[in-house]
Amino acid sequence: MKANGLTPFNYLMHCLEQLANKEVGLELLLPWQVNIS
Repeated sequence: MKANGLTPFNYLMHCLEQLANKEVGLELLLPWQVNIS
């Protein structure tokens, strides 16, 4: 199932990577803000 055009696993991995690498505003990690390419 894809929500907002994102695969849930890929979305979660992207969020965890962003949170581990730098301080990111949580608003930028909302599903409709994320662009995984």
